Amino acid sequence: FCPNPGPLFNGRIYVILKDERISPIPMRTEFRSYIPNVSHDRTIEFECNSGYILHGPSGLTCNHGRWMPSERPHCIIENHVQPNIIFTG
Repeated sequence: FCPNPGPLFNGRIYVILKDERISPIPMRTEFRSYIPNVSHDRTIEFECNSGYILHGPSGLTCNHGRWMPSERPHCIIENHVQPNIIFTG
């Protein structure tokens, strides 16, 4: 088992459920913060709220008690850079 990954501020965490008996297509369900740990070989995915972009990996997989990759993603506010406007006249 891997420990609860903790919150993703300004985003959501989803658990990917793969069970060929139910569906050949993996199902995605929202991760519940009260779950103490995640089973080996289970994957979680990260998604940021509108106006934020994900910095880091989009998902982690539990591998023998460790999250892989070990880098933890976070959501950063999206900067809307104004294009340089050149006035000629």
